Amino acid sequence: MAQVLVIGDDLTGSNATGALYARRGLRAVTVSDPTHVARYAHRVDVLVVNTASRHWSPARAYAAVRAAAATAGDARLVVKRVDTTLRGNPGSELDAVADALAARAPPAGCASWPSPPSPTPAGPPSAACTSSTGCR
Repeated sequence: MAQVLVIGDDLTGSNATGALYARRGLRAVTVSDPTHVARYAHRVDVLVVNTASRHWSPARAYAAVRAAAATAGDARLVVKRVDTTLRGNPGSELDAVADALAARAPPAGCASWPSPPSPTPAGPPSAACTSSTGCR
């Protein structure tokens, strides 16, 4: 299995994330169908799954992301890419990853934004780090 599994909700952000890993010298590929994970998982360092779920209902997005997260196998790192302006279903999609991987380890999350941050309706975002075990 790839060392890193990235789950994105749109093709642009998914590919951009894969490209960042590729710039660091890792082999990365983006798939838009979870059934293709097995085809590439052992050929790359970073596997990016685009669920295309940004404009779906929260329940449908949850199901798609949970299915993608369930393909993680023994990936050392599972990343849920969230839009920089928080569009889409970040809450239900993060819940899906946490639920799918609950048996592995307590989930940890760290939000980050490009510099300068993209505006949100509440103004510029600030960095945040949360975990059930506490980030230090």
